[in-house]
Amino acid sequence: MGKKIGIDLGTSNTLIYIEGEEIVSQVSAVAVEEDSGKFLAAGNEAVSLCGRIPGAAHLEYPFRSGVDIHSESFVYYMRQMIATAGGGGLLGHTVLLCLPGSVPAEAEEDIYKELRRHGVRDVMLVSKIACAAAGAGISDDDRGVSMIVDLGGGETQAATFSLGRITHSSIIGTGGDALDASIAAYLAISKGLRVNFAEAERIKTAIGGVWKRDSEPDCTAFGVNVGDGLPNSCTVTGREIFGAISEPVKKIAVGIRSFYLSLTPTERCSIAKRGIILTGGGSCLFGMPELLGASLGEEVKVTAEPLATAALGFSKILGGEKAAKS
Repeated sequence: MGKKIGIDLGTSNTLIYIEGEEIVSQVSAVAVEEDSGKFLAAGNEAVSLCGRIPGAAHLEYPFRSGVDIHSESFVYYMRQMIATAGGGGLLGHTVLLCLPGSVPAEAEEDIYKELRRHGVRDVMLVSKIACAAAGAGISDDDRGVSMIVDLGGGETQAATFSLGRITHSSIIGTGGDALDASIAAYLAISKGLRVNFAEAERIKTAIGGVWKRDSEPDCTAFGVNVGDGLPNSCTVTGREIFGAISEPVKKIAVGIRSFYLSLTPTERCSIAKRGIILTGGGSCLFGMPELLGASLGEEVKVTAEPLATAALGFSKILGGEKAAKS
């Protein structure tokens, strides 16, 4: 018998929800054999495999440049993730796919057809911000205006909701991936150390911040020399990372503020009574709610489980509650 499965595709990590079971987190990567180009594994198993057989395979991140359903890696990754989570492949299941807000309508239609072609019984395509709103507890019965901001890897999306519907939304084309790229660029230029995407993200998570701290953290960055390609490491401080990510952080903050100021005074008054909800991986960055709160002049609250808020919304949507519609 087919299962109801929710999938939150992220540029770095994918969350999978199967009705009645726990949420499973998987790396958004596939292992590709160097010689043949054959897919060997996906998710956490792909990372483990590349670690066990260095040089024989490399990791590819199929969603870093958007969701390309015409690529073989998309279908392979989807099939492997559902099987890993206990679904046994694509055949016969109902799949709710959580998509970034920037995915155009024609691409959504292609995704629907592609999954149906590979045996999925029913496909529900829902924007990530709608899933996040459901997971954050925004009620379909609330006549007031609520505002939620999802700080994702590839993009940032801000939206307002009333009576379970998206009333306004805006896509800011800068997210956590841009911060990682800025960290990698800083280390290459200032330290002569080339680091990969995963290492830049690890450094950001460990010591990154956008607000003043009482004490200054530091950590060791691991990579290879820019000049000779030999393995090396260096110490980097939180202050350095603060400076390295300042430009993309500013773009995010300015974009959110512009969206907020585009709302009517009545809408902003309603939002002020509730506070602005912050979710997504970027909300975990030290000082992000304080920075945005100072920029907007409103209380900004991070959800209890910011990395899993959209996935938590799956249970409500798959359980029969309506997802917010634009």
